[in-house]
Amino acid sequence: VTGKDPSDNNVTDLSDDNATTEDDPTVVDTTNGLDPSNPSISVIKTVDTISGTGTIGDTITYNFEVNNTGNVDLTNVTISDENATVAGGPIALLAAGTGDNTTFTATHIIDAADIAAGFVTNQATVTGKDPSDNNVTDLSDDNATTEDDPTVVDTTNGLDPSNPSISVIKT
Repeated sequence: VTGKDPSDNNVTDLSDDNATTEDDPTVVDTTNGLDPSNPSISVIKTVDTISGTGTIGDTITYNFEVNNTGNVDLTNVTISDENATVAGGPIALLAAGTGDNTTFTATHIIDAADIAAGFVTNQATVTGKDPSDNNVTDLSDDNATTEDDPTVVDTTNGLDPSNPSISVIKT
């Protein structure tokens, strides 16, 4: 800043970040989330139902919770999944800080390979567009927005672990 004293002499000072007696520069760290554009998305994939008893030919139905975890709106949000058939979408606009748990579902038909492996491992990818038309993606997690663990269904007992049952055969 430059000004004039009463004798018309220039008086100057450099700005400081925290004191009137120093001339330190002000530094703004844009790597810690203060960047004005921080697009981010997450998806949680959970098992909704398993038809039948969880054997060959039965269907696993999945639900998705998509969250815009960034600070800018996302458009054209889609889900892809290599091990299930996805229905629903796209979400035209997912505002910053909002979520959606009704647009997408997916199904997987249990086959012999799933039974032989003892489980069905499944992971989806969510993709949206930021305001600059860049892709913003995330791998699904089974229970949290900050992780990328696949959703796993145990097929060793032929039953959905969230729906326990018992049977008795008397001879």
